Amino acid sequence: MTRTWWIAYVVASVWMMGLVAGCENEPDSAASRATTQPHYVVTLPVLASIVAPVAEGRATTRTVLSAGDSPHTFEPRPSTVRAVRQSQALFYGADVLDGWAANMQAPRSHALLDLVPPQYVHTFPQDRHASESTRASGADTTHDDTAHNHSTGTLDPHFWLDPQAVRALVPPLADTLCTADPEGCNTYQSNAEALTDSLQALHHELEEMLAPVQDRPFMASQPFLHYFVRRYGLSQVAVVETSPAHEPSARRIHQLTQRAQAANVRAIVYQRQLPATAAQAVAEGAGLPMVALDPLGGADIDTYMALMRHNARMLRDALAE
Repeated sequence: MTRTWWIAYVVASVWMMGLVAGCENEPDSAASRATTQPHYVVTLPVLASIVAPVAEGRATTRTVLSAGDSPHTFEPRPSTVRAVRQSQALFYGADVLDGWAANMQAPRSHALLDLVPPQYVHTFPQDRHASESTRASGADTTHDDTAHNHSTGTLDPHFWLDPQAVRALVPPLADTLCTADPEGCNTYQSNAEALTDSLQALHHELEEMLAPVQDRPFMASQPFLHYFVRRYGLSQVAVVETSPAHEPSARRIHQLTQRAQAANVRAIVYQRQLPATAAQAVAEGAGLPMVALDPLGGADIDTYMALMRHNARMLRDALAE
């Protein structure tokens, strides 16, 4: 009887082990389904806030940089490189902003600036001092001839600060996702249509919000705000640091301080992810407030709409005082 019991025990154990193994290898298990879901990697939070709504319901997105990180100083970790290699595609801003992403060996790499129609793209003139004064709605008073001539200077990568440029980007972005994942194309196209409608509504909202302060002059710490300034006809009279590689001299800081006083500048805006030592010196000399804007987004401002409303409110409130 003991022998019979032992044989029955062994047979039952083997059967249970086979059952467990079968469950673990079930083709429609949750783990298996998760591995088949398309996955995209995006470098910056603000760019992810554009890609994610188009991919919603079909694919997941992962952001490389965290809130507060600067794309100019970021160095990818090995875990990030692995995630990129396992994705359907990698999206980054532009070669002049986060071009290091193109070297991460993704199956597909796409610079979003390349998907923006040329008429929406701004180019820095070779002489940036000639372009630092901006006051226009759709055009610049000081460098109309070079605003869209890509051969004369460096492309300005901050296209997302113009909701109309983002709106123009969304259809080609959806087409790009369709190429990477044809089975999800209907979802991508439907999401893109809804997003373009939302972006148009956002544009009209910001137009109304900023109209009362269009004639209020301000300065910027770095040349990051041009798309926003041009779209909404704001009066940016100077940029303190026209190139991130060159700190302004004491003479230039003095000149900017005098200019701020003469032009009745209301505030100096700066990018919260970057130091603004030179801009702070001008602000102190002219007795002006410093206003932090967030062009990159992050954990506390996790949607594109919220980011644009935040920056518009911050600038409006500073200029209205």
